[in-house]
Amino acid sequence: MLEQLLAADGCITTGPIWLFRVGADGLAHEVIGRMVRPGQSYVLVSDVPIATGQIGTPVTLGSTGATAIGFDLPSHLSEEVITALRALGLGVGQSIRIAPAGLEARRWDGEGFAEWMEGESPCLSLEADHSVERFAVRLNAGPTLEIPANGNSPIFLKLTNLDVGRHTLSVEVRSQAGGAPKAAAGYVALTIRPPEPWIAGTTNHSGLAITADPAEPSLDQFWKGEVSLQALGPAQQQVRIFVEMLNAAGGVLATEQVAALPLPVTKETWMRAVSAFLIRETDPWAYLTATSGRLVVDGDASGCWRLPLHRDVAPLRWVWHRGANRTALRLIDDHGGDDPVVARFFPFAQPANAIELNAKELESDFSPTEQGGLCVASYGDRSEALVVSMPQTLGSLSGLVIEPEVGVDPAAGEAIGQLAALLELWTGAKLVGPLVSSRQQAVIKTFQRTLAALVFGSDWAGAEARYSQSLKGPKDLKDLAAQTGAPPAFNFVIARDIDKFRSMALAKRIAEFEALARRYSKVPNGAGAASLAIAGWLDGDGPWTDALGAHLDALRPVPFLLRAARLLSIATPVASGSEPGEEGRR
Repeated sequence: MLEQLLAADGCITTGPIWLFRVGADGLAHEVIGRMVRPGQSYVLVSDVPIATGQIGTPVTLGSTGATAIGFDLPSHLSEEVITALRALGLGVGQSIRIAPAGLEARRWDGEGFAEWMEGESPCLSLEADHSVERFAVRLNAGPTLEIPANGNSPIFLKLTNLDVGRHTLSVEVRSQAGGAPKAAAGYVALTIRPPEPWIAGTTNHSGLAITADPAEPSLDQFWKGEVSLQALGPAQQQVRIFVEMLNAAGGVLATEQVAALPLPVTKETWMRAVSAFLIRETDPWAYLTATSGRLVVDGDASGCWRLPLHRDVAPLRWVWHRGANRTALRLIDDHGGDDPVVARFFPFAQPANAIELNAKELESDFSPTEQGGLCVASYGDRSEALVVSMPQTLGSLSGLVIEPEVGVDPAAGEAIGQLAALLELWTGAKLVGPLVSSRQQAVIKTFQRTLAALVFGSDWAGAEARYSQSLKGPKDLKDLAAQTGAPPAFNFVIARDIDKFRSMALAKRIAEFEALARRYSKVPNGAGAASLAIAGWLDGDGPWTDALGAHLDALRPVPFLLRAARLLSIATPVASGSEPGEEGRR
């Protein structure tokens, strides 16, 4: 069934061109009929090159075998633009707009019905979104009035001395767009009624008239008080306003009443009501776990109005609520697949030791122990990580500082890969809680020191730690270079030429680095590239690959080269002269 649904609704057409309209939310949806309309934004994709000409600019695609252009159409299309669009294989929707102008009509439905009061003179604007030669206007069964077009500007009509009752105004336009003259017609139904009492902010019908700004708000915008609302209807009728929180299946998690207000509801009335609602004590979990929401205005007999509140969330995610003394977590699982969810907790004190968690139990409140740590939930190849720092102290204020310990067996063949994967989780996780950033950095530095010891040796890792705490002067650099294990002449040159090596293109840097090493030791072919690749990997904290593991095995006989590559990566250059006898030894 899913395959049938995807085949019917989850694919695009067969081409050879595809037209997508860009909506207000920034997402582009395919226009099956390839019809464009003025005032809209589009992306046109083709499997052959597109000649942009006067329409569009190139757009970069993430796929191969196709090109694309994007274009924003003005509200009025010239004949040249229409011709260019049709040359691209696109249809052009052309329309005329007839609408009340000047003082507002008593009623206007936006689709062709307007109402005025007896004694008033309706004023209408006539406007086309394409090139027009003239308008032909006719009221009821009367004579036709020919009106020349006013370029791109609208034409205004004033109708006087209309009898009480219904009238029909028909408008026909003649245009030359695209070759032969074409005609389009529009109609407006006009009603003239006797005067009757009218109260500002009310409507003459029993229904509700509601507007919201923005038109497509998010649930988070509502909860921040950034959604404005106005409601008109029968005077003094009471309306109840609710917000509903929905889960991924569209089910209602919770319903909160915002306010009960008499009509009309103005912007000011709404803002006072929603501000009072947002500061009230409510259960936060429904809002935190919701994937979307709805704003509901219930007017009983006058009808019920609903505004969707969208939200972009991951199918598996952590949500949290911070109280005065603790941070509580919940795991929201909306992925709906067969892959089981695995949850683990890595405490700050032992950041490489996983504590298995029951994913079902995480659907209710969970608070990490002691100072907190890393919470990871995963299914298949997808993971969601969150570093949580708890406000408790251990014993005294010194308990605010964490001292992570990463215990690892250097003989374990997978140790480097496992630590690298954990480091990537700790580095890319979201953060919540007091002191969380500094605690995360302490864990990251501990992982980096441990990996440096595994790759470059424990003595080098110690020297690197001392150098990071030093003033990084000439003597500090010399002491670090002495730990490479290479001859003093090699150490002197590598420390002196840090800036020089860094300024080289990668290919030249590899060649120069390996050539320098060959002056002082027997070096395997490709050792320069391998050592620089490993040093760059540790800087970037990326995944440990089989290729990097093979490089490390090949470099075991020449560990000084690995350490020298690391020195080029972390050391601060200093100005120094040649030591006595150094040139002679070179």
